[in-house]
Amino acid sequence: MVTWLDSYGTASFNEAKYPKPAAVIMQYTGHEDYTENDPPTFACVGDNDWIAD
Repeated sequence: MVTWLDSYGTASFNEAKYPKPAAVIMQYTGHEDYTENDPPTFACVGDNDWIAD
């Protein structure tokens, strides 16, 4: 959900319009959407992660 919020903004989810985050740091790697509006993003994958290579 966090990655959707940074890509599309809170107003896209029927919420007030809040400022976008300056950066996203996430451990979960199953999210594949990407937009050119995304802030800098750090994602990591573990050696035993079966969801992502």
